[in-house]
Amino acid sequence: TKNVEEGLKSGINAFKGTSYTPDPKNGCVWAATGISSYYSPWAAEQYNSGVVYVPTLIENAQAAGMYQRYGEGTLEPGDIIVYGDSHVVVSTGGNGYAGNSSSRGMVVEGSDFTNMGGQYATGIIKTSRQ
Repeated sequence: TKNVEEGLKSGINAFKGTSYTPDPKNGCVWAATGISSYYSPWAAEQYNSGVVYVPTLIENAQAAGMYQRYGEGTLEPGDIIVYGDSHVVVSTGGNGYAGNSSSRGMVVEGSDFTNMGGQYATGIIKTSRQ
């Protein structure tokens, strides 16, 4: 929806180039929920509650009925893409993504979420539908 599209742009603009101060290499949940908080009340709740651990985010998404196994659902711009229990990014549409880069220690935009340093997408958190 337009709301997600506009929120996604605003969230990326707000977070791109910034880092998770306590640990710049491990800010993926902070970045994904922060970006998504611009259009998803659920993501805003996770962000504001200080959720920064991938398994906790997955558990909370499952409890809210927002988690799907990757490949079983449709990935839409604004959804959070989950890589096992160790990494998350936000889909920007097509193969694009925005999220924390551990090698660069900051939030970046990328063009291929399927090329994540040997990690493979395992789940989707449907923040686009919220």
